[in-house]
Amino acid sequence: MVEASSACSTCSFAENRLCECIEEGIVYRHAGAHGIFVDLNFFGSTGCWQNDCRSTDKFHSDDVGICARACWQIQECTHWSFGEGSCFLRKSEGGMESAGSFASGPKACAPPPLPDAWLARQVAKLPALDCENGTCDMVCTATTWRFAISALQRVAIDNIRALVHQIATDTDTFIRQRHEEIFLDVVKNNRLVFEAVDGWLALQPEPTQLKYALPLPILGELCGPSSCY
Repeated sequence: MVEASSACSTCSFAENRLCECIEEGIVYRHAGAHGIFVDLNFFGSTGCWQNDCRSTDKFHSDDVGICARACWQIQECTHWSFGEGSCFLRKSEGGMESAGSFASGPKACAPPPLPDAWLARQVAKLPALDCENGTCDMVCTATTWRFAISALQRVAIDNIRALVHQIATDTDTFIRQRHEEIFLDVVKNNRLVFEAVDGWLALQPEPTQLKYALPLPILGELCGPSSCY
């Protein structure tokens, strides 16, 4: 358990002044009204509402920076709370209570954002995704592709939106059904779409800072079977 009083000393962006915005000893409870139930599968794979990380307002996390980044990423989130091994995402500051083992913050209290276009391009170029020329972990590879596609969906221009939706659907189908015979076709189609937009993605803004609570693909690793942090 991470005590709120030590949140800044243990958080991954401690040396950054963002820690000044953390409210220690505060938790934002769901209280029947303030939770948001969204897909947090990329951020955590355990500790979710009814064990379903695709529709949850919480997930297990050991890093306050990941919790804060999740809130920044999710449009509906306005506040987050971190403590006792959990991250809670909220749509308002209602339900605020004193809790010595928690630390909380508003949406803006987060590590430097990773621009979606840059993120999509960097993940798609991860060398570990090169399954066409060797063996690889198919599930982790598909999850990593899905992470890249999710970022691309948030920036996709109109003339490729249908294609991006299609590769997202096909990748999700493989993750659910795990039919090995379709895996290489899914990977090939994903790569073709990303290659088609690579020039445009390369012209988009890059992060101002590249540190604190980064996803595994930016650290050079595949995502896990579901989570990418």
